[in-house]
Amino acid sequence: MADQIRIGDVTPRVRYVADGATSLFHYPFRIFAPADLEVYVDGQLKTITTDYAVDGTGERAGGSAVLSETPAAGVSVTLVRRLTVERMSDFTASGEFKADVLNAEFDFQTAALQQVNDDLVRALRLTKTDTAASLALPAADARALKTFIFDDDGGAVATSAIDASTGLTVSASTPLGDNAGGDAGSASEVSAADHAHPRPAWGDIGIASQSEAEAGSVNTTVMTSLRTGQAMTVLGQPADNAARNMAASALAYVMASYDAAAVTGSVGSFFLSDTFQSDSLSVSTNATYDAGGGYYHNDDPSPPDMTLAPSSASLAAANPLDVIGYFVIEPVDTVSFGTDLTGEVSIDGGAAYVTGTWTKVADIGTTGRELYRLDANMSGEAGASLSYRLSSANGKELRFHECTGLIPLY
Repeated sequence: MADQIRIGDVTPRVRYVADGATSLFHYPFRIFAPADLEVYVDGQLKTITTDYAVDGTGERAGGSAVLSETPAAGVSVTLVRRLTVERMSDFTASGEFKADVLNAEFDFQTAALQQVNDDLVRALRLTKTDTAASLALPAADARALKTFIFDDDGGAVATSAIDASTGLTVSASTPLGDNAGGDAGSASEVSAADHAHPRPAWGDIGIASQSEAEAGSVNTTVMTSLRTGQAMTVLGQPADNAARNMAASALAYVMASYDAAAVTGSVGSFFLSDTFQSDSLSVSTNATYDAGGGYYHNDDPSPPDMTLAPSSASLAAANPLDVIGYFVIEPVDTVSFGTDLTGEVSIDGGAAYVTGTWTKVADIGTTGRELYRLDANMSGEAGASLSYRLSSANGKELRFHECTGLIPLY
């Protein structure tokens, strides 16, 4: 008598990932008829004889499914044993006992139980150590168009938190423009106010201008990286000026203390430094040079308006953006700087001048002399021939003791 084929402890399911070249796929479990094998390609059930053929029917080790079309690389191919659970045999009380028929029946029943077990392990179920909880679904009319959730005991319940009968819609209370208001959503509506808005267009964002960034006084616009850099430059300027003011003050004290001779050209980063120890300026209109005091002045009974200007100094690099000048001045009368006294800077040898702004830096000793800084924006000018021009007005009496130096900034 032939040995009966046994049903091994196997899972009646196998899955492959196609390589784009193979059309034959092995199934490692017994089937009883070709129709017992289902083939899914990329999740789609194929039709036997049309899309695939089966061999190895009845073999304990299984067989193969041969697809009519080779699946593309990366596509999933799943082979599943699917039996129609039924009993086709019958045993009479006094009839002939046929062991092969009985074994075949037991084989089929075992394979059917494996099929049920495979379906069970892929279903929603409690773990073996979980506490008892009902996972039975509510009645159809109670769960229709509802959401499936779990209660405090872990049991399955239906909720009407979202009514899917009408689907989700956007509320009519849609915020417009930059208004983030609007009513909240409901069970059937999702308001635009419930969502994060997409990033607005650049045209809808208030961007700080350069003047706003440098002033630092506007709190309703945003800063780009360029504007931030411009603002930081302005913030750093006072510290830079403080350092230059200290250097100029030190140089002014040294020049005053030692009565240094006139210096033309450049001294370090200072250009046109001159302590007026001689009548050195090329232009001194209505100004009298005092050799004993080492200064230019206009202290006649009726002080005339005077103008002072030196010869130009050549810069090593052309087109500075700003020029800072330091001057030791003794205002005999009460003087309004910028009105009674103007300071101008030229970088084209005096063809064009730019008026600067005055800032007092320090007192030079106790003789009434004061150190002033003149700031001139030269960004609209071009050239490498540096000069300055000082002009008094309104009959104010002044004494110019020295030009501590001009500093070009690039």
